[in-house]
Amino acid sequence: MFSFKLLSAVLIILLCLMISLPSGVVAQAKVGGSSANFLHLSNSARAVGMGGCAVLLVDEQAPLFNPGSLGLFYLDKKYGVSFPNSTNLKADFLQDARLKSFSTGIRLTSSKINSSVRLCFAASYSQQIYRGYIIRVDYTNPVGIDSGDVEYLAFQDEVRMITASFGLEASFFRLGIGLTGKYIEEELENEPADGTAFDIGCNLEVSVPQFMDMVSGRRTGDFYRNNFILSLTAVRSHMGASMEFINEKFPLPTTTILGSSLYYTYSRGGKTVFSARSSGELMRYSSEWSHRAGVEAGVLDVAFLRLGKAEGVDDMSWGFGVSLVESLRRLNVLKCPNNSKSDFWSELAENLDINFDYANSDDNGWYDTKYWQIRLSL
Repeated sequence: MFSFKLLSAVLIILLCLMISLPSGVVAQAKVGGSSANFLHLSNSARAVGMGGCAVLLVDEQAPLFNPGSLGLFYLDKKYGVSFPNSTNLKADFLQDARLKSFSTGIRLTSSKINSSVRLCFAASYSQQIYRGYIIRVDYTNPVGIDSGDVEYLAFQDEVRMITASFGLEASFFRLGIGLTGKYIEEELENEPADGTAFDIGCNLEVSVPQFMDMVSGRRTGDFYRNNFILSLTAVRSHMGASMEFINEKFPLPTTTILGSSLYYTYSRGGKTVFSARSSGELMRYSSEWSHRAGVEAGVLDVAFLRLGKAEGVDDMSWGFGVSLVESLRRLNVLKCPNNSKSDFWSELAENLDINFDYANSDDNGWYDTKYWQIRLSL
């Protein structure tokens, strides 16, 4: 039997430790193509559509942003993949810059302790590549007089990640805690640098109606027509990062991200009719704090509309998502026959998800980037 007070104390201590760990020092020399700024680029269309709120998302791309969210995702899924995509970043100082990402994971073990407590352990492999040309201008001469005034420096930054995470589901809450190991490679004009780092993260989801029932001692059943889920998350990333560049080592800045969200669903007959999510994040990077926020509205778990704003970006980002398989279920096109004897086809019809996400981010004309993503899970 879990003690709520003991669990609360453990979570508070864990969050305090993650926040209080010493931050890295920003390297004085420019290592690689972007001084580790590429480590904060998000290639998630869902996150970009919500202003960049990525660490709270529980989906196939979770290990790219929060290893703790991976454990939550595989409480319900056995396998997931975020298909490789390529996003063309249009910033004023970059030329032909592209961001590519890929992630796949699997649930390794799952056990049910009793009627209300479940545990799972999952692992994933992820990869993100950032390549293009940095435009360097010689301001000693008027721009445009000589072709030598503008120089294009080729760069490539690549991060490979292995994530291990476990998820716990109890009567009124779900908790995911995970660890990600990273191998980082950077190259600027054939001058390589490499290093390792790791992330630690946790994500806690609390069902407010179930929590209130536990406090009051009432039981209203397992089904809640109006359900509110409060999420709290903390991520400490790029810890221990030390890039070796020309026989010298340069530390990379460690990042702390704190986030919270409130997710509301209205259901009828056990199926979601309408959902709404509001999310906010605080990020501490290189001794400075920044914030971002976003909202999402969904209908029938099929169509989603997103809107968000990040600090330092002039315009709001927006996006949408479509669950292709859920739309077939709602139309009764995809369903398992009652007399089906195949467990595989039954599970496929009930649990398969294929989602398409799109987002647009426009920063006052200097930055106009379109994101897309296809995700599959079972």
